Amino acid sequence: MIIINNQENNLFNDFDDDLETCLELEEQFGSNNASEIEGQITFDQIIKPENDFHLLEKGYYKFKVVNCERDVLPETATKPVRPIIRLRLEIENKESLDVVINHIIFINEYNNSEIHSFFSAIGLSKDCDYITNWDVVGRTGGCYLVQKKLDFKTVNAIEKFVHQN
Repeated sequence: MIIINNQENNLFNDFDDDLETCLELEEQFGSNNASEIEGQITFDQIIKPENDFHLLEKGYYKFKVVNCERDVLPETATKPVRPIIRLRLEIENKESLDVVINHIIFINEYNNSEIHSFFSAIGLSKDCDYITNWDVVGRTGGCYLVQKKLDFKTVNAIEKFVHQN
């Protein structure tokens, strides 16, 4: 009986670890609450496989900003409230695949370099000028993509934004 209880406890511990991972991902990438998502599904609905994900080779790509939202990550036990910008970038590629990347920029003094690089990439900043107008939907620029390995799959990720010449 003790072995079974230990096994059961391990199962619950694994579940708690998985739940904690989900909560961390939700904090990083946003809520996945069905009431907040268009195309809400039901528990008995047939789910079609996701065929629209395309992993790109690392390298330089042009992008178009298709969405830009200001947001705030809530306070946690270890971190204060953090303002962020949520970007959705449509990536041009030679295969003409539909690739959209979600990218978060943290708005803080330690992230000035990435903020400046983003504005420089879309042609809104020169040298040391910092622009804080986030009305950037429709702007185009360049970035360097890499493949980032997560626990559950490998995804496209922006390593850096590239200055527009």
